[in-house]
Amino acid sequence: MTTAIAPSPTETRACPKCGHPSEVVVHECPKCHIIIDKAIKAQAAAVETQENESEGWQGVLAAVDRLCVKQQVERLEAWTGIETANAYAVKSELGNVVFHVVEESGSVGDFFIRNYLKSARPFTMRVETPHGETALVLRRPFRWYFSEVEVLDVLGKRIGSVRRQFAWVNSLYRVTGRQPTDTYEILGPIFRPWTFKIRRHDRECGLISKHWSGMAKEVFTDADTFGIEFPKGISPELKAVFLGAVFLIDFAHFEDNNRS
Repeated sequence: MTTAIAPSPTETRACPKCGHPSEVVVHECPKCHIIIDKAIKAQAAAVETQENESEGWQGVLAAVDRLCVKQQVERLEAWTGIETANAYAVKSELGNVVFHVVEESGSVGDFFIRNYLKSARPFTMRVETPHGETALVLRRPFRWYFSEVEVLDVLGKRIGSVRRQFAWVNSLYRVTGRQPTDTYEILGPIFRPWTFKIRRHDRECGLISKHWSGMAKEVFTDADTFGIEFPKGISPELKAVFLGAVFLIDFAHFEDNNRS
């Protein structure tokens, strides 16, 4: 005698907007007509923002393994070629803006320094929350070649630094944190100058890359976008230093090219 197997009940889920129950195969809510998958992703991004903001910049960086950094080009600069203060948006994998990074500017002297020294210019950048509060400060003193950026907290205490090192062929940077053991190298091969490998003890453990395509395609496909994959298990403080490395690399290798 053969026993009939009853079909499993169809799984249902509630619409995130109106609560109307629908089968999981339904992409559009039959009641309010929103796209259910997009609404769920938007809710997840909102939750991510609330959780991260409650813990400060440390919470933001502790929660991510990768970030996207996209430069915001001013219309005046795009049309005239006149150098303006740089600005960037930093996004999580969900496409959520977690930081804004802005180069300090305001005096006439700043204008001439930017347009005369260009990529070699010193700068101070502020890493701000989406609400405009300063989270970190990036400071680069003037150097012709062995450029350096310091990463500071809002009280001016040093978190770490990134400094360019002498190398015959490759582009080489040394990353140091607060602890003596927090040391890494960033190596840019000559044949792929848009890819910078993060290494420790001669082993690759992370990546900084321009022309980024390592995340969601609908968010991270522009050529003027950097992506950073952090080494696994590092502290939020070290992640902040690697984030600072992105801007130093952008100035040292791409700033003048972007304006040509």
